[in-house]
Amino acid sequence: MAILISTSRHVPEKLRDGVQSVIGKSCKLIGGYGVGIITNSNLAYDGYQVGILLISFSSNVDFEIFLAEKLAENETDVGKFLGKTIQAKPYRGEPSVILLYDSVNRLSGSFKMNMATYLLQGMREELAAWPRLVGAGMVGDMQCRETYQWFNNDVLQQSALALVFSGGMRIDSTVLHGCKPASSYHQITQTDENVVLEIDGVPALDKIAELLGKESGKTWRDYSFFVTLGVNRGERFSKFDEELYANRLCMGVDEARKGLVMFEPDLLPGTEVQLMRRDMDFGYIREKVANLLNGLNGRKPVFAFYIDCAGRAASYSGFELEEAAEVQKALGDIPLLGFYSGVEIGNVAGEPIPLDWTGVLAIASEEEFRNLDAAHIRGKIFAQGEMPCEFSGAAIDEPYALLSIDELRKQLSESAEKLLTLEKQSVYYANLTDELAGQNVKNDSNLSMLNNELRLKKQGFAILANLQANIKEGQTLERLCQKTIHEINATLKMDKTLVLLRENGEFYPAFWGGISDKEVVELKSVRLPYDAAWMHDGHILANRKAGKTEIIQQLKAKLPFLFFVGVPILEGEQTIGLLISARMKEVKPFFPPLEKGDIDSFVAIAGFLSSTNQLNKQRGHLEQLNRTLEQRVLERTADLHDALGVVEQKNKQIEESINYAKIIQSAVLPSVDVINDLFDSHFIIWEPKDIVSGDIYAVERVSGGFVVCVVDCTGHGVPGAFMTMITMSSIKQILSDPDCPGPAEMLKRLNRQIRLSLYHHSDESESQVDDGLEIGVCWFDLSKSEMIFSAARFPLLIAQGGAVTLLEGDRQKLGYKASNVDYDFKEQVIRLEAGQRFYMYSDGFVDQVGASRFPFGKKRLHNLINENQHLDFTAQQAIYRTALLQHQSGQKRRDDVTMIGWEISKP
Repeated sequence: MAILISTSRHVPEKLRDGVQSVIGKSCKLIGGYGVGIITNSNLAYDGYQVGILLISFSSNVDFEIFLAEKLAENETDVGKFLGKTIQAKPYRGEPSVILLYDSVNRLSGSFKMNMATYLLQGMREELAAWPRLVGAGMVGDMQCRETYQWFNNDVLQQSALALVFSGGMRIDSTVLHGCKPASSYHQITQTDENVVLEIDGVPALDKIAELLGKESGKTWRDYSFFVTLGVNRGERFSKFDEELYANRLCMGVDEARKGLVMFEPDLLPGTEVQLMRRDMDFGYIREKVANLLNGLNGRKPVFAFYIDCAGRAASYSGFELEEAAEVQKALGDIPLLGFYSGVEIGNVAGEPIPLDWTGVLAIASEEEFRNLDAAHIRGKIFAQGEMPCEFSGAAIDEPYALLSIDELRKQLSESAEKLLTLEKQSVYYANLTDELAGQNVKNDSNLSMLNNELRLKKQGFAILANLQANIKEGQTLERLCQKTIHEINATLKMDKTLVLLRENGEFYPAFWGGISDKEVVELKSVRLPYDAAWMHDGHILANRKAGKTEIIQQLKAKLPFLFFVGVPILEGEQTIGLLISARMKEVKPFFPPLEKGDIDSFVAIAGFLSSTNQLNKQRGHLEQLNRTLEQRVLERTADLHDALGVVEQKNKQIEESINYAKIIQSAVLPSVDVINDLFDSHFIIWEPKDIVSGDIYAVERVSGGFVVCVVDCTGHGVPGAFMTMITMSSIKQILSDPDCPGPAEMLKRLNRQIRLSLYHHSDESESQVDDGLEIGVCWFDLSKSEMIFSAARFPLLIAQGGAVTLLEGDRQKLGYKASNVDYDFKEQVIRLEAGQRFYMYSDGFVDQVGASRFPFGKKRLHNLINENQHLDFTAQQAIYRTALLQHQSGQKRRDDVTMIGWEISKP
């Protein structure tokens, strides 16, 4: 059989057909939607993820699949049907159940939840006793769109599926709340279904505001998917045990009645609750998984099934870490299928109940089933028999029996005073606990906000990196737009994205994603007149606050969007298109209103498209120009044709020679094996302006360590390349001398040798050129755990611990006629420490001008390195190259560009 889980971005019938084309229609198939998928090596959401678990059972295992429909009509009746069906079936041993149900009801057009409380209540009425049971309320995305289930060949809605194992297989489970109590106990005093109206006799919204305190910065508008109430089903003041706690998450507020709308209706009057706080210390997960595996008592784990609350995913919770990653590590090689759900069902205090903001981990295990007599092993589910108990009497100690009335009164008075003191202490510590809850909430909120900002920037960089990796020679705007739209919808949690292009003074929809077939038909006829006022601030932002301007209303009238961001696609200073991306829902915390901070990512993406489009047009223009020139040549006389043939042959020979020179120049660069052997990690940006380069870099071994050099020779192209070959030969010759004591002496010798090579050593030199170079040298002496830096007009950046240190080289250049051959270069010694990252670059990077005619600049590059030093070098390389390309914005490359970043193994 197969368990299939996918996000809502798939057409359920097509996905079923695709899966069955591989596994066959005879294979039993169940499953449904999840917000995201978790496997042993991957976890992801907000995209097109699909997960499938294929199970092949031994003869010792029995399994049945039961289906009940029409959840939206009455969850209790559906539960009764399932319970009755399960109860009626004979099993070999105790059965185990995985329950999956549609938690979304949109039959009326608006969202309503199917309640697991009523579903389980109906099952309990028909079952003699609870089997081992875990389950989930299925939802395909955080907007709670329509959800589908698979049952063999059928695609269903509003159904509940029960997968029942028996025989040699059973399910063991554990609850992973990830929450701890953050307040004292408070009592629910009034409810209406799943709406908590009063707590401690106070309107619920007012009570939560009191518990959080003014310092938390939270109002009732923030309570949805934030306020979590815990119910302790164990002893009131015992040590916290999450196996005895049930989490209840607020899904909305009833503003008129000042009530909390909860996911389940089981918080009845008289229930004591505590405010719960997310616990980001996941160390307990490994211990709980280990205990779960130890409890199998030698049984063989077959697979693991993990149900995780979608709100705990890093992208939604605001925290970078999440429990699912720790579960992956703890399970090791046990096959794992998990998903992000709307409701989790786990065992609390011996009974399966619905949970929120929780993870439920189940492990299916198998043992060889003993061939007992059928009468002993077959039958229905029976309630556990009660064990007889006997009580024995004991003599009652009466310590006050001999006291006088006055003595008894004194004892009672003292006891009353002690009791009063204890009551005051209890109230004091309860109030103190509630005050701390507000402070903790504020800290959590601030951390979540910072993590969200960081996540947005990372997502923007990720899109640019992915697009950069997909650029190929001749990539069309159409293919780039389609790829970009896909990346935006999948990564930035946008629902619909559209690119409009300008033609005859109007914009027309050209490329789109997330648009339904019906909307596409209407979209094709849309034409928007160009209005420069649209982009007065460089963007269009339509959220709940800024969504009523005339321009935004014009767009909403013609486009199927509610809340959106629009940025221009430029060609020079002319707007040639619009990139518009929309969300259809704005609900905190998972879909917060679009803000100006979100615009940065879209501006960068539009800039990328603009730059790429300009490059493609330039390429097309050049190709057209070549065709025109060829046509003119064909119209010439035969003599000119022959002459042109000679010229073409010469040009070909020259080009072949230069290309061969490039091969030679590349051959003298350090090999990948040498670099990987010496560097723990690194990146290299080496981009010649022409075919060959006047920049070059070297990595050479020396006694006790190695040397890293970056060189920028006079000029570029062929002249610069000749200089690099002379320089590289001289460097190798100098470093081969064991008497060369360090980088300062190396530069002094190199200065003299280049001058001699270019005949600059004599005032009477007849040389018509005055060439030279700039160079930076990092001399690593691993025997002393030191790095010595010397340089001729070259900087070195060292990043460590979130800070960047700049080392400047000497102002002296090498090899020129005016270069001082006796100049002594200074040496700067740095103690090597773990985690240091080194960066050197040529001036071709910082001197490159953009559309504004201003250079990129050292300060901007240094800030960029400082902001991204913590990322791996592959990501950094993409960021720096993208930043240079965006700044260049179609401007001609002025010089060769070289930039190297590296980190060595622990010194």
